[in-house]
Amino acid sequence: MSREHALKLLWKGFKCHLMDSWHDYAAFGKTLDEAKEQIKFCEVVTQQMQVDFIQKSIEFETLNHLTLYNYFKTDGFSLHAKTKTLNSFSAFIGHQNWDTFLARVEKQEITDEMYLACSYAAPSNTKIKNEKSQPFPKWMIATIAILIAMAIFFFLSNQSQFIHHKKEMITQVVLKANEAEFQAYKNIPRIDSNQLKKYFVEEGTAYNSVLGLLLRSQKRNRKLLIPPSSYVVEKINVEEVNRDFAIANTTEHWIIRWRDLVSNKEILYDTVNQHTYYLKNIKGDWKISVDDYTGKARIPASAVGR
Repeated sequence: MSREHALKLLWKGFKCHLMDSWHDYAAFGKTLDEAKEQIKFCEVVTQQMQVDFIQKSIEFETLNHLTLYNYFKTDGFSLHAKTKTLNSFSAFIGHQNWDTFLARVEKQEITDEMYLACSYAAPSNTKIKNEKSQPFPKWMIATIAILIAMAIFFFLSNQSQFIHHKKEMITQVVLKANEAEFQAYKNIPRIDSNQLKKYFVEEGTAYNSVLGLLLRSQKRNRKLLIPPSSYVVEKINVEEVNRDFAIANTTEHWIIRWRDLVSNKEILYDTVNQHTYYLKNIKGDWKISVDDYTGKARIPASAVGR
């Protein structure tokens, strides 16, 4: 049995399921053909899917109502439809997932004949009159609305917690990257880039900028003086974070005092900078790729003879 045929059966089963529970969607028209042209109808269907999954304790993939609207436009699924999407549709019409639905199709337990009795045509006048004589109960509409609201609240709460967790991860990476950079300066003339690679993308400009400063300082035989050398991340804000990319903004105060052992002079940098960090998700690890910063010296950089 071909995948294409199974996808057609799943789509037929989905439409039959909607028709069997048409009292939930009667406000959008008398038939599915009339309702499917309305984006709001697709939105209500996807919300009903979420409510159904929550009630049955099924893990589901949230479906965008515009995606469903496009499915109605093409009257079916693409051959390349994602498994997680097909899992949702399979579960909605009563199967465990797409694999179990596909297995039943291959065993011919699900066939075209099963859906012949499901009519997508306009119902007879008698049926329409009966529907009009039995209005949809207001208490049931209110119950559905409450369930939908609960599902939306549950989804948004989880999303908010998930985003907060990711922002906290990004914050910690930026703070640890600053500490790794400062420790690298302290270790001059020895250079160990392994700690830097934990928090910086090796091919990124941020990593190469720090490494370049380390190499120049080693070549000039410099040593970091502590005190007064130190740094403080005064502010940090994660501006954007998605699956593979994040942006964080910071205000940082760096005091760096080098002693040049060749010239026997000390060089002081005391600056407050505004940094914009661009991070990438590298196989589950967040790392800084670009460090774009601007700022000004609190006091002019100075060189003092010793």
